[in-house]
Amino acid sequence: MSREKVDINSFKDETKNIILNQTSNTDWLNSVENGKIGEARTRSFFINSGFWVLERSVDVNGADYIIQRRDLVNDLIDIEASPVVFVQSKFISDEENEMFIDSKYIYYLDDETLKTKNEFFVLIHFDDEEKSRMLCLSSKEIDKLVNDGNLGLIKRINKKEKVYKTEVVITLKQLFPHFQSFTPKEEILEKINSAIESANYFREIGNRRFLGLSPQKDIINKKISHRYNNGDDISNEFYNSKKEIYALIRNVTEYVYTLKDLLNIEEPETLIEEFNTNKSILEGIKERICSEDFSELEKKIEQLDSTYTEGQESFDEGSVGTQFQEEEEHLKYFLDNFEEEFKGKDPKKLRFMKKWVEETFVDLDENIFVGDDYYFPSDLIKLIDDELRK
Repeated sequence: MSREKVDINSFKDETKNIILNQTSNTDWLNSVENGKIGEARTRSFFINSGFWVLERSVDVNGADYIIQRRDLVNDLIDIEASPVVFVQSKFISDEENEMFIDSKYIYYLDDETLKTKNEFFVLIHFDDEEKSRMLCLSSKEIDKLVNDGNLGLIKRINKKEKVYKTEVVITLKQLFPHFQSFTPKEEILEKINSAIESANYFREIGNRRFLGLSPQKDIINKKISHRYNNGDDISNEFYNSKKEIYALIRNVTEYVYTLKDLLNIEEPETLIEEFNTNKSILEGIKERICSEDFSELEKKIEQLDSTYTEGQESFDEGSVGTQFQEEEEHLKYFLDNFEEEFKGKDPKKLRFMKKWVEETFVDLDENIFVGDDYYFPSDLIKLIDDELRK
């Protein structure tokens, strides 16, 4: 999208053309109207079917609506809150109109495995011979269509040429060969109730909220490796330590939820039976938490400490540190000899040098007087950055 200045005559001519050629139903207006129709029908359907319909002012989890059973005893803020499902509503006036579903609403990461969210649904409204119809898709059904190659897949790239979003593209025309012409009301309610009643519902949602994403090696490496002389080694040990912590939390979560299941039992004989059944499981989890797993974490932290210390020692004793008595002389030497001694050399050393400059000189634009000349730390930073970009 661009803009340019125009003179008054051109401005008025273009304005006339826009007004003369405008249509009563522009694309953006159709999109807005369809969205409102879809939301209104979704809201009406669930309210009339015995659910609370909660709204958000911003789009989170892909939810136009959060659907919860009517329950005057348990509320969302209670410790044992009623479960919810997330519903994205669509209204389609043409079977070839495209709907875009953000993939992060359909999937989540369990450790490093992509899995579908049981609690997410897309409810598509359309008119068939003047009758209001609906198609209800669960995330698992969408995933199956994706894996079978029946839906379009796109990625969106920002101005920095980085992928910031992947989307599933859906049309009614693509769906009709794989589903009935519409989903009966009873079947939609069965899908929603099944998700709510799923035995693992609380556990799945709770685990994702409690654990978050598992440590990602690429992300850690990007943040850590450039900051140390042996950055790749430190980054790797840091990742291994965090993975071990993540595994410990998974065990703790399993332990807590097993106990929570026992807490929710209402009959004495059932509690006795279930406890005896789960006792060995609880003891096994507890043993892993308190002994073997924790000692393994200690080993990984010790290895990280050793690798980190080694990196610091190389900073103190390496080529950057001992051959000069004053920091100003370091700066002079690096600037005077950069082309000959450092250009095209190991990027780790350049990153190390940059770290030393940034930590040594408070004001990078300060002029440092050495011998008969002035030197600027910012000049060395620029040389290093230019070299690292190559």
